[in-house]
Amino acid sequence: MNKLHEIALCCGLASLAVPIGMAVAQNEAPATTSLEEIIVSGRKVDESLIDVPVSITVWSSQQLQDAGISDTQDLFDATPGLTFDTVNGDRNSSNPGIRGVQATEVNTVLQKVVSFIDGIPILGQANSISFNGVDQIEVYRGPQSSAFGRSTFAGALNYVTSDATEEFEASVTAKVSDLGGNEVGVRLSGPINDNLGYRVSYVADEFTGPDEWTANDGTELGERGTDTLSAKLNFQFSDTVYGEVVYNRLDQEDGPAITYTLDPEECFGDSGFFLSAMMNVVELPSGGTFDCDIDDGEPLRNADPLANFLEEYDGNRQFYEDSIAGGIAALDANGDGVLQAEEYLSQTLSTGETYEQAILAETAINEIVTERDRIQGEINFEFGQSLLTILGMYSDEFAERNDESDLTDATPVFAVNMQGIATLDGSVNAMSNPTDVEEKYLEARWASSPDNRLRYVLSASVYDYSSETQIFNAPGVFTFDLTLPDGTPVNPEPGFRTSTITTTYGASAGFFYDLTERTQLTFEGQYLDDENCGRTEELGNIEECVTGTTFSPRVAINHQISDNGSVYAQISQGNNPGGVNTAYLDPNNIESLLIASGQLAVPETDANG
Repeated sequence: MNKLHEIALCCGLASLAVPIGMAVAQNEAPATTSLEEIIVSGRKVDESLIDVPVSITVWSSQQLQDAGISDTQDLFDATPGLTFDTVNGDRNSSNPGIRGVQATEVNTVLQKVVSFIDGIPILGQANSISFNGVDQIEVYRGPQSSAFGRSTFAGALNYVTSDATEEFEASVTAKVSDLGGNEVGVRLSGPINDNLGYRVSYVADEFTGPDEWTANDGTELGERGTDTLSAKLNFQFSDTVYGEVVYNRLDQEDGPAITYTLDPEECFGDSGFFLSAMMNVVELPSGGTFDCDIDDGEPLRNADPLANFLEEYDGNRQFYEDSIAGGIAALDANGDGVLQAEEYLSQTLSTGETYEQAILAETAINEIVTERDRIQGEINFEFGQSLLTILGMYSDEFAERNDESDLTDATPVFAVNMQGIATLDGSVNAMSNPTDVEEKYLEARWASSPDNRLRYVLSASVYDYSSETQIFNAPGVFTFDLTLPDGTPVNPEPGFRTSTITTTYGASAGFFYDLTERTQLTFEGQYLDDENCGRTEELGNIEECVTGTTFSPRVAINHQISDNGSVYAQISQGNNPGGVNTAYLDPNNIESLLIASGQLAVPETDANG
């Protein structure tokens, strides 16, 4: 496991460190300014922001609304030190980063920045988190492993949910944007009785994007739609036993992302960039000045390759007629001496499907969906001034990207391979990757009296994550329910099925000691026992696991220089859990790597080399 160390010395006014509302007295006395106290929970206890020796930005729900921040992308754009990249340009391929540190792949268990809801991790499609029902967002910069645990190598985000109100409240909200972003929401909150309170909200939003986000074939790019139901039940059995249960339901559907494929013929210069379209990698040409301006171009898409083929057929009929071994007579059903498009497409491949079915199989429905049900809760037991908290979570998520993956407008062409078999060439590609994710979490915390000069919090947790992804290289088989003449379904050309299983046991401790009324010394540390396993079914359920144990400490001193400002110094260490790339479990890949590295002799070659 890699480790990240941070030594920090920071100071500043709290009013400059975070966005905070200000209240100014308007009376005959001299005007005074006061700062509202902000409570954060990043160290497993509720404490004032000014007492925490960590670089933090806090956004309240009102500030999010005033700033027009409605999703993760907006949040990262508006928060210093945060970056947000996507591998495929959509919400399901997020790579969040803090201070320039971020993952280079989408694998959720290998991210460097992880999100939490009320201190409980969410490692599924974190960019699908809705701000619906969120009271506050806390952004923690720097290694947070001592407090938050795994995958917080660069930082963490904690979403704090809203509690039920003491009196009944109801609101209806609506938002309209000239960019096609519309939202409507309904929120209800209030008491049920003296011991129960509720908060329920539903928000539906859509985004269509500007007109120029239209591909050459008319496909609308960058469309997004989200329906979110959030409900919270606060309960209090007695003065010493109380807690909450939160349920979230997410239904998200996005269109293809607004991404471009650069044409090497239109780009010039020694850029050092490479173009990658599936398995084809082309280096940009060298010399001259780098110029890959896409402002005047259109994103290329091939959402309906069959229509594209039919449109281009007449202009290429001679090519197709000449490609028929033995002449077109056997295919000329109407005897007019001309090979019509439907006659050409009636041919069958060696696998039994017709040429038309082969094209339809490479047709994507161009949508990216996420469906998630998540329930979590906590119950608190007070023992004198001490507090025992039990937290738990279960999340079941389904996500799928189903899209045209070559990002071209190429016309499908059938070519005869070395075995004399006609196949649809690689210029047209579609793919889907249905993924099921399941998360479970359980934690127990014990916090001492907050009134003591020496305070502490102890916790133990277990986290279990599993995901299974199946790759299909011909998703149109399902879309069009393609079958052979005997009724057998056409082979959907499955790629690989891979599973990731992660189990983490953690134990942490935090000690807080008041040297003076304004100076606090703290020590935090978390021990993690981490196991990451990868499994692939194509190789006979081969499974490989990597395990590791780490201890991540943080020592800090914090001094309040005024009621509104503080200075702190800290040294911290973060852990970066490893994982398993199942592609390297393939014996063929292993042999190839051994040959390439010189550890294995090159096998014998035939007479033709």
